[in-house]
Amino acid sequence: MSPGRLWAFIKTDLKKIRLLLLHRRLYISSKNERDITTRFHRMFFDSHIFETSWDRTSWLGVKTLKCPLDMWIYQEIIHEVRPDLIIECGTAHGGSALYLATICDAVDKGRIVTIDIGSRPGPKPRHERIEYLTGSSTSDEIVTRVEKLKPGDKEMALLDSDHKRPTSSKRCASTASSSQRAATLSSRIRTTMDTRSTPNTAPARWRPSSSL
Repeated sequence: MSPGRLWAFIKTDLKKIRLLLLHRRLYISSKNERDITTRFHRMFFDSHIFETSWDRTSWLGVKTLKCPLDMWIYQEIIHEVRPDLIIECGTAHGGSALYLATICDAVDKGRIVTIDIGSRPGPKPRHERIEYLTGSSTSDEIVTRVEKLKPGDKEMALLDSDHKRPTSSKRCASTASSSQRAATLSSRIRTTMDTRSTPNTAPARWRPSSSL
């Protein structure tokens, strides 16, 4: 083998080894990885004080108040699961509901019912897949109205309104009463948004982990 070919072979192997090390994340300990994840959550949330983070995110010009990383995961789950109904607890400006409706348009399936205890100033985006409900997502009235929607075989829930543990736990139980699948999915996708403000009080299964 010529020196040139030998060097090319060595460079290729070195590149493979470097990629393997990066992929396996051998360059960082599990503890440091958890610390980085927790710091990111806190930094991303606290930076809204300077209007540089989640309070400036938008979808098609409508505020979403979401972490873009969460929204990316939402579309992955919607594409994989193809839910008949998405229950969103926490409407705010309606940007996230519009985002979800847009993704449902792309997969040609699903509708959104979005719930909020109050209405923020300004009109909400209109879309044929979106239905707005006003009231507490843990109230019997709202739960009953959602149950009457005849959602279908697959539901998905996004729990992103009041992030305090008692409210979140009650809301998850309320959602599970109409859809066990929805409660399971919501626990998978809510780590970034729901734990950013109160990472130490969120239920353990909702906190950031080294698998993120």
